Amino acid sequence: MATKYLGGKGKKTLILFGIFLALLAFVYFYEIKGGAQREAREKSSNQLFPIERDNVRRLELITAKDSIVCERKGNAWVITAPVQTEGDSSLINSYLGSIVESTIERKVLDTLDAPEAYGLQAPRGKVRLTTRTNQVYTLAIGDENPTGSALYVKYPEKPAVYTTSTSLWTYASKSLYDLRDKRTMHINVNEVRKIEIHSRKKGTVKLEKVGNDWQITSPVLLAANNSEVQSLLNRLANGRVKNFISETPERSAKYGFAKPQLQIVLYLGESLAKTSFTVGDTARDDGGGFYAYEENRAPVFTIENWAKDNLIKGAFELQNKKLLDFAPESPDRIVWRLGNREYAAIKIDTTNWLIVLPDTVQVDNSQMNRWLEMLGNFSADEMESYQPKSLVNYGLDLPRLQITVFKKDQQLGTILVGKETKENFYTKAGSAPYIYKIRKYSYQRIAKTPDDLKVKTPEKK
Repeated sequence: MATKYLGGKGKKTLILFGIFLALLAFVYFYEIKGGAQREAREKSSNQLFPIERDNVRRLELITAKDSIVCERKGNAWVITAPVQTEGDSSLINSYLGSIVESTIERKVLDTLDAPEAYGLQAPRGKVRLTTRTNQVYTLAIGDENPTGSALYVKYPEKPAVYTTSTSLWTYASKSLYDLRDKRTMHINVNEVRKIEIHSRKKGTVKLEKVGNDWQITSPVLLAANNSEVQSLLNRLANGRVKNFISETPERSAKYGFAKPQLQIVLYLGESLAKTSFTVGDTARDDGGGFYAYEENRAPVFTIENWAKDNLIKGAFELQNKKLLDFAPESPDRIVWRLGNREYAAIKIDTTNWLIVLPDTVQVDNSQMNRWLEMLGNFSADEMESYQPKSLVNYGLDLPRLQITVFKKDQQLGTILVGKETKENFYTKAGSAPYIYKIRKYSYQRIAKTPDDLKVKTPEKK
């Protein structure tokens, strides 16, 4: 009834608005939504395999060298022929996606009378896909066309010959090695609680995770460098097999596993479930590689020489090498002796320092802050001995340099530097017995006198 109150102009506006809505609906349902559906139908009709990648449950790649069968198990792929093994799921998904997205470029023949002319009498390869509903699609792959720009392909149940991109052969000719899982260890690094490294070269090192930090428990009790330990675990989890040597679980003495070059034992989770990775002798049938295997998996494989070397770690390489470890802003007093001279400096407010021994000297704060940063990160460069017989042999009974850092009368740490060698100085931390070496450059950076730290008076011109 409301329309009777509208004038002719208002009715005309309503009619135009209705026409606009109708046109908008037409554009949406025909041009936009319908266009997408038509595009999908056109794409499907042009695809070599009119199916979606996620609908494929079985992939077969058949070539003169291999006949490989991959089957989907949940979200993962397994290889069921020619061997039973894990597949590289991400790669298989990628290759499969490229295969199902391959398109027909053109029809060459309606009926094939001379298959040998197209390489289809004895095809170089076949791709067979089986869907979740057990539909099977097979494609034979022949030769390249005379210009090398396309491949001849044919469906066994159809007489016609088509061409497609040569890239199809790139994915259809993948080898067993390409498709299989090539990880050297199958672990979740976040679940590792204990590590044992046994090597011919560097002996045995044991580590244990305490809270969020790693600690070396043998051959010494020391804090570990968390990032170094994490890097070791990442190398194990992300390492890649060079070649597969044997698919059987027999690991005879010919591989050198009875007296391995390296064995890394890991204990996982609260139950401390044990697994290990073992490296044997140099591979005679794989130049430059080393035989290896992962516990609870059948294959014997090889890894690169550099991969093996990156896993052989001694205690020193994994320990926290900082001999003084504090934040530069933490200390409020430093006492040090260089040769026969003793020095001391105190923090007089939140930013400023003053040397108070042997004389009162105003400190250049920028120089002091740089020194504190060097001391807070002062690290050993080499291991000398975890079990030294005497400090005298290293000049650490009467050190040439001794620095002690305090915060509110509590020691943050002490370092001692002893005898000079051809390239290094011997050093140690406080009361810890372990002897290390530092480079001469490192010594020169921390051996400061008041003259090095004081405020410099500008020279008069």
